[in-house]
Amino acid sequence: MRECVADTWLATCRQIASETRALVATMRQRGLDVPSGERGEGGDESLKLDLAAESVALRHIDQAAQVLGVRAVADSEESGRVVLNDAATATTFVSVDPIDGSRNAQSGIPFVALSVALSTSDRMSGVEFGYVADLFHSDTYWTWRDDDGQFHASPQIAGARRQRQAL
Repeated sequence: MRECVADTWLATCRQIASETRALVATMRQRGLDVPSGERGEGGDESLKLDLAAESVALRHIDQAAQVLGVRAVADSEESGRVVLNDAATATTFVSVDPIDGSRNAQSGIPFVALSVALSTSDRMSGVEFGYVADLFHSDTYWTWRDDDGQFHASPQIAGARRQRQAL
């Protein structure tokens, strides 16, 4: 079961990264490098790129939740809390910033990332999976809690395994 869940969420994040990377690469041709006229949940003005990338991310997260049969809620920088697949009582919480660094992208500065955290509760202590994709350089990093370490692209990052310390 865990392998199916892990494979599904990792594939979902990779798909979001692929489609978002294409949006970043073609944002000027698509007219996405301009303000949308809307403010994100954090209060800053969203670019059209932010909204397009959020739409991609939420669509794929919703599809993954449906495939896995889980009730999901997403927290996004642009829209805030979004209830997916009629999840009145969620069992899966996804925090997503589809374009972390949209102003960098707008300015041509090559430091832009997709960030995703998957949790079993609405608290940081429930985070089970983290994924970060560098949208300019095609690097990806991910980890699962209580797994065999952190990964970059596919190989495990050397020396990444930590011993859990009692507090």
